[in-house]
Amino acid sequence: MLSREDVLFLRGLGLEKDGELTYTGKMAWVKMNFYEFAPPYGVKRWRTSEDGGLRNLEDISHVDLVEKFQPGAFDPSSDGVVAEMRTGGRMGRIVTAVVVDSLNESRLRRHDALAPVLEEYQRIKQRWGEEPNVVRDFHRGNIKSVIHLVAQLPSNGFGQFTEFPQRVEWRIYSGRRRLMTIGDRTYVTRDAKVVEVPTPTYGIYGDYTYGYAVEASPLDDTALLRLGASFILIVLRRIHHLSLMIMKFDMIVLAERKFVRFYEGECAGHLPTIDWRALRRDVEQYTPDELDEIILQQIDEEVYADFLARKLDWETARSYALKIIDYVLARERIALQLGPTVVSLPRPSRALKLASVAAVPLLLREDLRAGLFCIGIFDGEENKVYTGVFEMGSPTESTSPILSELSSLVDKGFALAVYSLETLQSVLEETGLSSLRALLTGLKHSGQLLDVRPLLEKKLSSDLSLDSVEKSLSLRRSIEPGDLLARTMLEKRRRPSMRLIRSKPSKLAEILELYLKEELRSVYIAALLAKHYGADGDENSARR
Repeated sequence: MLSREDVLFLRGLGLEKDGELTYTGKMAWVKMNFYEFAPPYGVKRWRTSEDGGLRNLEDISHVDLVEKFQPGAFDPSSDGVVAEMRTGGRMGRIVTAVVVDSLNESRLRRHDALAPVLEEYQRIKQRWGEEPNVVRDFHRGNIKSVIHLVAQLPSNGFGQFTEFPQRVEWRIYSGRRRLMTIGDRTYVTRDAKVVEVPTPTYGIYGDYTYGYAVEASPLDDTALLRLGASFILIVLRRIHHLSLMIMKFDMIVLAERKFVRFYEGECAGHLPTIDWRALRRDVEQYTPDELDEIILQQIDEEVYADFLARKLDWETARSYALKIIDYVLARERIALQLGPTVVSLPRPSRALKLASVAAVPLLLREDLRAGLFCIGIFDGEENKVYTGVFEMGSPTESTSPILSELSSLVDKGFALAVYSLETLQSVLEETGLSSLRALLTGLKHSGQLLDVRPLLEKKLSSDLSLDSVEKSLSLRRSIEPGDLLARTMLEKRRRPSMRLIRSKPSKLAEILELYLKEELRSVYIAALLAKHYGADGDENSARR
């Protein structure tokens, strides 16, 4: 017999309804196995032989399919490379088997995706003055594959997590070592190059885990945020003895908004028990040693390379680690400040003569600087959103409808509210919406624009992201920033054509518009809070 708490827990995850398991609940029961959250059988793995035949190898798990067995990825257990994915199902998207081929260069050239990568590999080795030999370099550790993943994670506690592969890279290392002197120490390094495998990726893996996301300042350096998060993991490993396989982090950048997300790679329940104040003291007092350099390289090679380029600057790493923890503590502190206090805000209404403005871009083709953008206005009662297409940094359609709507509101005496004018201006610049950018700049100078973030930060004496405001005021989102980014990456891995982008795919546009509507609501509430604190008397605030 389940307790009331257990039933409510299952119901909150969408696994139970009216005393019965939902479809999701039944699937969870089927997938609940010891090693992974998937059906109790693996994905078939075949190895090609010299005569062209196939022999069956041990099955691979569903999570290994996503994380280790993508086209172009090396298979160390069979000294081969994944050359083919067999798919089936109604839509042809279910991976039923992987085919591994030999590392022999004559065999690699037979595969469309691997032939150009092999050619690039040979060019790199010859430029270094070394003889190309894939088999030898593979056994010596001079070449390896890396699969980049995109994860959709819970942002504040326990929940469902989904990951899928975004791209596959070959990392090629020189056989010759170089000496690098930093201070009084000498390091042995080697040249490295990255080559992307030009092929689609396959598969999606889902499970349940703990996650925690915190929004950083748009002004923070992304590389240093990654370094700071890595420093936190080092402290958790060395002082709190948490495995690097359990505690992980990733960075997401959505337009100008930056989020650091900590999560458990294997759900163990450690993340919600972390005392962030105590962890801050540990980070302040911790003295890194040579072992930590090795751990940093294990966490993220790119972060380690950046760390070497910064001359082993542990103090910069520590300062950004403290900054990330301060963002976490600030969110908790703001929640305490606002939580016990009953803040009486007026109900959103057109009568308040206030409208919130926000915009979100989705870059779907980096080579063409093309994608979708969505601009919206919330006047207290009604959302008006406009979804358009930008290409080569310019909109492909007229944006006069949204400009006309903004001008009409201003003519009616409305003040416009944005959460961060600087961030919004960057988004408008990225999508080529110069006229809207100029309009907002003019309204700022005329005192008809409320720039909410700096006003709230002045009142609360803390860096304050929109995410922190939402969590503090219990403003729930059905689509988190990480969800939108994951959906964008899923579209990007399909390499959409401009024809598809110009058609504004209905499902993606629907998700984008829903996300923006929720953001407009949050900005509106934050603006009311700023006015409640007397921000409208500030020289930078909009007139009443």
